[in-house]
Amino acid sequence: KLDYLFELGVERFNKKSKRLLDRLKEMIYLKEMKIREPILKYDFGEDFFNKKYTPTDFSDIIIWEQLIYEMIFEALGYARNKEIMLKLAKAVNINFLNKFRPEENFESILESALFNVSGIIPQKAKYYEEATTEYIRQLTEAWNTIRNMYDGVVFKKEDWNFFKSRPQNFPTIRLRGGGLLISHFLTNDVFKTLTNYFNEDRSVKDANIILRNYLIIESNGYWANHYNFDKITQEKLNYFIGLSRADEIIVNVLFPILNLYFDIFEKKEQSRKVKQLYIHYTQHGSNMMVEQVEATLGLANASRRSINHQAMIELFRNYCVKERCLECKIGEKVFN
Repeated sequence: KLDYLFELGVERFNKKSKRLLDRLKEMIYLKEMKIREPILKYDFGEDFFNKKYTPTDFSDIIIWEQLIYEMIFEALGYARNKEIMLKLAKAVNINFLNKFRPEENFESILESALFNVSGIIPQKAKYYEEATTEYIRQLTEAWNTIRNMYDGVVFKKEDWNFFKSRPQNFPTIRLRGGGLLISHFLTNDVFKTLTNYFNEDRSVKDANIILRNYLIIESNGYWANHYNFDKITQEKLNYFIGLSRADEIIVNVLFPILNLYFDIFEKKEQSRKVKQLYIHYTQHGSNMMVEQVEATLGLANASRRSINHQAMIELFRNYCVKERCLECKIGEKVFN
């Protein structure tokens, strides 16, 4: 069983890398065509599919920072808001943000851009709380200084799904956490730091500490005790991005992107180190689907290892749900 899970975990990792490579190619092509994102629908045509790429095509660090930004926002959107979070990252993109990157108040500018473009700031003449009035005033003031430089799409509140979400999973909290994280990544050139990190072998224990520290975001300010505008939380929120979500971003975003980066630039040793870390990484937290598969297979605690965790998701979504039991090596033995 564990051998088969290993196969599925590697297969899922490779699928992610392929999707990421396709997205990079798309970004390069759209830039050449001078097409602004997000796009509703675009027929890429034969030119796109026949184009040959060399490592030089992928040398611009902006496309790598944009890729990480998009994938982090998609991950923070969970199932209900991942599409709109991804669209928002494409709209308020790195090229736009780079205009303000040297500014001392870059974090505030980024936050105001995300909230104003998202369309979720309520348009009311009066708010119940003075704290809400003041916070919205700050968002509006910061936005007014840069809005004439933004010529992209602006979304609507109806594009977002608040229904049946726990307060800590509200889009407002995810936007604040995502904004702080991307601000940190851009201000401190974190992508370059991450590529250098794999110049040496890294233990799982070391990676657990270092990589999590890049991603865990403690709560602060207005959203530490609100989950929506004018809505106070019963308990103070400790983290915008906690341990389990940080681990999911490490496994689903950082490892595949770094592996792809090293593959493209033929840094085989660094690529091997990323893959080894993915295979042995232990992650915090689980979900009902993974727990169910784990229990059915009789493999207690196997999902603590990231490769098994990913494999169980792959098994459930692509075999169990689709009733492809006889194509699965475990199902094959059970039913034969």
